[in-house]
Amino acid sequence: AIIIGIGVMISIYCTASISGAHLNPAVSIALAIFRSSTFRWYKLVPYVVSQLLGGMFAGVMNYVLYNNLYEDFIDTHEGDGELIICSSYGEYFPNPGTGWDNDIVSTSGALMAEAFGTIILIFVILAVTDERQTLLKRKELAPALIGLTVTLLVIFIAPLTQAGFNPARDFGPSLIIAMK
Repeated sequence: AIIIGIGVMISIYCTASISGAHLNPAVSIALAIFRSSTFRWYKLVPYVVSQLLGGMFAGVMNYVLYNNLYEDFIDTHEGDGELIICSSYGEYFPNPGTGWDNDIVSTSGALMAEAFGTIILIFVILAVTDERQTLLKRKELAPALIGLTVTLLVIFIAPLTQAGFNPARDFGPSLIIAMK
């Protein structure tokens, strides 16, 4: 979980000055709705397309770098091997690492967990980046607070659904593995 949070934090620090750190289509949509004066609707489609292409590129890199290990894992773990490998590309519920069956986490339960996590993430992003936020006057700590939020959300929700929260991070790599 901490690795994911640190990755988000570093990504925000690297891209905030260039694109406003639009890493997640759900967040971009929320910003178009709640901050339309600073993020105009006409930017939404190019941003979301770019985010999905970035997710697909990450899926390709995952495949190129780890495919031999994946194939070996599948060969030595009959039955669950392929499911576990596919889960490294996208989100599955219940998390295959828990050994739970589908009766433990229903589709509606998974949807609620993901929606709750996404709402909390968007709330924190909107709160720490708001111009009226007086505790973070210059916003240098905003990426760290957002990364910490992602870390905490992953800790609590990943056992249920693997904590997607980002359609581009989930859909892009899933599309790549589906084309395999």
